[in-house]
Amino acid sequence: MNKTKTENNSELAEYAKTVAISLIVALIIAAVATGFSNVIAEHHYRLASKIQNKEQDNQMLGFLISKYEQELQKDPSNYVLNVRLGELYELLFSYEQSEKNYQMAITKAPYGVYSPYIGLARLYIKMDKLDNAQITIKKLKNIDHKPLLVAKGNFYMELGDAFWKKGSYFGALKQYKMALFFYKKVDSEKSEIAISAILDCYSRLASQHYVTNKVNLAIQDIETALIYKETPVLNYKLALLYQDVDVFKSVEYLEKTYSVDPGLINYDLYEQILIKAIKRAQALNLYTEARLYYQKYKMIKQFRKRYIFTDKDYGIEIVSHKLKTNIFGNKKTIFVKFKIKNKTKENLNTLFVVVEAKYNDKTEVAFNKVLFSKKNPLKPLASSETLSFELKFDDEKDIVNTKNIIFDFNVSKKQNMRKFTIFSFEMHK
Repeated sequence: MNKTKTENNSELAEYAKTVAISLIVALIIAAVATGFSNVIAEHHYRLASKIQNKEQDNQMLGFLISKYEQELQKDPSNYVLNVRLGELYELLFSYEQSEKNYQMAITKAPYGVYSPYIGLARLYIKMDKLDNAQITIKKLKNIDHKPLLVAKGNFYMELGDAFWKKGSYFGALKQYKMALFFYKKVDSEKSEIAISAILDCYSRLASQHYVTNKVNLAIQDIETALIYKETPVLNYKLALLYQDVDVFKSVEYLEKTYSVDPGLINYDLYEQILIKAIKRAQALNLYTEARLYYQKYKMIKQFRKRYIFTDKDYGIEIVSHKLKTNIFGNKKTIFVKFKIKNKTKENLNTLFVVVEAKYNDKTEVAFNKVLFSKKNPLKPLASSETLSFELKFDDEKDIVNTKNIIFDFNVSKKQNMRKFTIFSFEMHK
């Protein structure tokens, strides 16, 4: 690719970015009416991240501000103009001017209009005035109006994020629960996002309690989190917390984790906990339970031998890799050939292999196969036959922008186990 063409592409990209920002600003301005706009709710802060206070951005926004200031002089009772100005000043990071216009819009707006309140409350989050943000949002009644309820859910998620960044996980938890309340009222898909945030808060609180030797409170945190959603990670954390409190419960939660995500477990620790459970059961004359724990211990030992490995057991050998471009220059294909090496002294009967290609903030699966079998294993200290895959670039943006591609070779010996990265290599285009 010659230099002139690269420069042209750069100029086109910059022009396209400017046009995109102009369009989003236009959408925001057109959408503000008597209620909170979905366009604002979804794009307001995304646009703010794109504005870089470059001269062209400032000139465009300055022109719009001047236009609405003039209109406001002609029609001073028009609250919509103040909302528009509040948004535009916010994009320029002129928060005091933005606050002033939102407040003026609130005094002018008729009953039932909530866009100025939402705009001002979210602005206060940006200004780190979290108390003011909560006071402002509470002035809105919880009417069953879906756009308002979703907007409130979004607000409380943002407020929770602000508390999270400050390390106030209890404060964040309260806001995420409020967000979930509003999302559930309208059966929003965003409920799952709120639940994930709640689980993260309980996990952080549990960690804080654990390091201060408040294990019972840490257990309470994780058990409360499980009310919202049961996950293997939470079950595993409870297993670890219970190991010195109630070893039988520890085993119970380990078994729940094992049944769903066996790759999450530290098997050295699992075996140690089972030994503790055996001894504890024997001490309490629970001989049936002791035998069951012993059988479980033997099963885990066998499972570990068959399915658990380290990066020293298996390896990847890159045989060749090359890049081909078609005659028109609008398609590129990477071809990779590789072998799998068995470094152990035992047959490798089954291996689940997934190769992920990472480039331009994308992750694409380039290879996904189950290899070998009991009838056709990979022999000890041997290499497999040559395997291959290809990665195609048809999108012009990817062709131009992609400079480096990282290939991660992830493997496991059981399908429902997490894949373990045993090899990575970077290819320069």
